[in-house]
Amino acid sequence: MSIMIETELKLDLDGLSVSDARTLLMSRYGLPLDERRLVSTYFDTDDRRLWQAGVTLRIREDGSRRLQTLKVERSGGNGLFKRPEIEREVHDDIPLLDASMLTLGGGLLGADIVGAPLRAQFTTDINRQRWRILEGNAELELVFDQGAILGGGLQSAVRELEIELKSGCVAGLFDLAKALSLRLPVRVGFQSKAERGYDLTNPVSAGAVKAQGLAITDALTAAETLQTMGRACLRHYRLNEANLLQRPDAETLHQCRVALRRFKSGLSVFKPLIDDPESHAIIKRLKAAIRLFGEARNLDVLIQGTEDSDLAARLEARRRPLYDAVRSRLIAETSRDLLLDLIIWLENGYWSWKPDTAEARRQPIKPFATLRLRHCRRRLKRRGAHLSHLDAADRHAVRISAKTLRYATEVFAPLFDSAEARGEIGASLMTLERLQTALGELTDRESGVALLKQINEPGETSFPGRRKTTKAAVRAYKAVFAQRPAWA
Repeated sequence: MSIMIETELKLDLDGLSVSDARTLLMSRYGLPLDERRLVSTYFDTDDRRLWQAGVTLRIREDGSRRLQTLKVERSGGNGLFKRPEIEREVHDDIPLLDASMLTLGGGLLGADIVGAPLRAQFTTDINRQRWRILEGNAELELVFDQGAILGGGLQSAVRELEIELKSGCVAGLFDLAKALSLRLPVRVGFQSKAERGYDLTNPVSAGAVKAQGLAITDALTAAETLQTMGRACLRHYRLNEANLLQRPDAETLHQCRVALRRFKSGLSVFKPLIDDPESHAIIKRLKAAIRLFGEARNLDVLIQGTEDSDLAARLEARRRPLYDAVRSRLIAETSRDLLLDLIIWLENGYWSWKPDTAEARRQPIKPFATLRLRHCRRRLKRRGAHLSHLDAADRHAVRISAKTLRYATEVFAPLFDSAEARGEIGASLMTLERLQTALGELTDRESGVALLKQINEPGETSFPGRRKTTKAAVRAYKAVFAQRPAWA
């Protein structure tokens, strides 16, 4: 039995045939070392206790060999998977799970799992080609997998590249990924085959994916917390982007935009760590990507808010070209490249090894979070001091500050875990949500009036509920600063 840490990047093949992809790979990297058929069966209890613990168990048939692998699945989340795994040879298709394997991933599995009935959940049937590549000082394995995931009477096609770091620096892995992206239409893959298999056999309604909570602990450093936050945002975006490309709808587009805006808000919280030219450039590209969704989102909000059925029908006719334009930009090379570049920057950008911020990066997250929450709170207080008299641009700045404080509070909430602090954080988040909602309503209504004018549609030329909504925003703003913050 052997324990290893697997580090790999997954790239989904986008719009290119298998034969063309093989031809391009062999023209650059030569003949593969080998080509094999790998059939893997994944096992779990009927109530999926392994998966709920973030662990997968499979037996892979590779010729005459059978190899069992127990793997932690939820330690990556952003396309770059860093997963502890335990491998052992087995003689048949019956999995072996004993007490010696329970320590994997810091005790994710309880002792009660030993001896629990395990049943096959789904199977992957993959044809794999493999290359060994040297990139800089890194030894890498590049594999091209094509085949299917089968379970529950359904199947899902697999066409993906995986780059595994065998030895050396992770920068070599990213260099190879960039080289591949110049030759092949690839998108960073955020789901392992196991996750896709569980989704296949336990389908939920297709469509928008909401953001998930973060597992932040005070054992993390400031830099590690930034990376954890960024990985979650990029995963949130990529899952919704995939759905938007297949089944466009208003909520999925909204979640794409939310994911990127949450990432931008989070980066502003960590500004002391990322105040360098490379980071400024990547944030500028991130902002441009957010704007890509703006016009379509504004139209969706206007359609949802109108009670005039004739106007709604005319606006709906304008909606399709906007969504087609968004889709065209998403499938373009620049959009695919941005996601890969964001991951490379997040994991190995200059900010992560910049000498003069080394101490700040290594500091424990709780004192860093306390200082940054205070900063966000002070900025909101300053910007909103005369909220009822602000013009649209200054009021929007207040909304951005409220959004940043709210997101920072959500991210750092697990660090303040006393009963009193949890109550204070819950109350603070509710008040910030009220402030953000009121300011958002003002912005949406004003944007709607401007959009109607822009497209020469008749409609309201003013917002009759402005005064009432402004008063609600002012009340919420005052309530924010009447509360005692958990980090005080």
